[in-house]
Amino acid sequence: MNHKDFMNSEPMRGGGYIMSSVKPGKNRSRLEIMAAILEKAAQGARKTRMMYEASLSFHQMEGYLRYMVKTGFLSFERESGLYLTTSKGREFLKSYGNIKILLGPRNL
Repeated sequence: MNHKDFMNSEPMRGGGYIMSSVKPGKNRSRLEIMAAILEKAAQGARKTRMMYEASLSFHQMEGYLRYMVKTGFLSFERESGLYLTTSKGREFLKSYGNIKILLGPRNL
């Protein structure tokens, strides 16, 4: 499943989304990328800044932002043009951090 398929995927029963398994290696996982975006948006960030700091293409960033706003991890303020991490997004970061600790840095 590629980024486009993930971003366009439909929710599964039980509220989750279909995601491919994460394998250790050079490439970042979708969860790792989402965490990077949420960290950048914690104080409010514009799309371009997040795109460069997360090392994503414009197309990839659009997909992640669309998905993360739709699922409530990010909010968008039209007046300021800033994306902000929501309480759900902060909960994701907290859970992601706990999983990283449990698995160790090599396994994510």
